[in-house]
Amino acid sequence: MGKVQMIPRKYLFFEKYAGKTGFMPAYIDTLDAAGVKIVSAHDENPKKHGLPRVTATMVLTDPQTGLPLAVMDATYTTMMRTGAICAIAAKHLSRKNAKVVGIVGAGVQGRGQLMD
Repeated sequence: MGKVQMIPRKYLFFEKYAGKTGFMPAYIDTLDAAGVKIVSAHDENPKKHGLPRVTATMVLTDPQTGLPLAVMDATYTTMMRTGAICAIAAKHLSRKNAKVVGIVGAGVQGRGQLMD
């Protein structure tokens, strides 16, 4: 319908830090909303810095002026989005009579999958 613009995510890679940062911009015409979600994954964060492996930030901008409207933490949103994707995949790819589900991973993403 042409009401949404969403390009594939782009990454910066930081090999010496075992990390990467992805940028996911989108514009929704009917909401007159634009923004970018910035997701970073740094494998060494938990053991070296006591930080989560994955963190995310959302920046909303005014499509008319380009000025930022909000800068928000999006780590929880990222967990829920990933969990929702897994739930949709399980619904459509599993046998219709399935009664048991297995969750691989006990971290944040595993919790997000369990919630959905």
